[in-house]
Amino acid sequence: MKRTGGKGLIAVLRGGPADNSIGLDRTNGMLSVVGETGMTVERAPDFGGWSEDGGFKLIMWTRFKKIDVVFCEN
Repeated sequence: MKRTGGKGLIAVLRGGPADNSIGLDRTNGMLSVVGETGMTVERAPDFGGWSEDGGFKLIMWTRFKKIDVVFCEN
């Protein structure tokens, strides 16, 4: 948030599955801090399976004009 001035878009890539407590804790911890800023958070529509290839499949480069931060649960 210091680098972006508390503004911009965060793309969230989740490892999965939906009930994975480790991934949920990591994302919820990040969201608890980001919620106090002017940043926008967009979650990928699926899970990456905790792999680099899975993350590349999820990244939303074409969906948004500019992504300022990528947050990965891994």
